[in-house]
Amino acid sequence: MSLWKYLRARKRAEEKDIIMHPAFSILTYYKWYKRNFESFFPTDDAYPNYIGFDFTIQGEIIIDANKKNDRHFIFHYNNDNILGYLPVIKTETYAPIYTSEEIFNGLLRMCIEKYVCPIWITLKKP
Repeated sequence: MSLWKYLRARKRAEEKDIIMHPAFSILTYYKWYKRNFESFFPTDDAYPNYIGFDFTIQGEIIIDANKKNDRHFIFHYNNDNILGYLPVIKTETYAPIYTSEEIFNGLLRMCIEKYVCPIWITLKKP
């Protein structure tokens, strides 16, 4: 529903000949729209002809996305019982469950990092 409202507001802004700087992503425009109380028009002032952005908004979006990914390393014993680290990405929001980046190579390993010692679950290849 929010995306639909955003697209309607953007269409209204374009109908009023408001030009938005084209060098930014749609997420930058959407964040600015949300900050402006779900509108492209200022509340009391005359509406502008051109809306430009600095890189702060786009940088905030990238930082927020990286925080949600929660990429880091977790201790892991390999097949030779040698301690090392595996890079992981957070895959669940309700619990500290992470998936190893080895999934991109076809190996599924997941880790629960709630306890003192991480619990690894590995899917063996058939």
